[in-house]
Amino acid sequence: MASVRAHVEVLGGSVRMVAHLDDTDVTPRVPESAA
Repeated sequence: MASVRAHVEVLGGSVRMVAHLDDTDVTPRVPESAA
């Protein structure tokens, strides 16, 4: 369970980072679709 939680937290961080970087010109991408 710990590894799963860590994986989810990493995905969440990636989503926030990508959304912040691309917020001005591109819609946020969801890493889950690639994983």
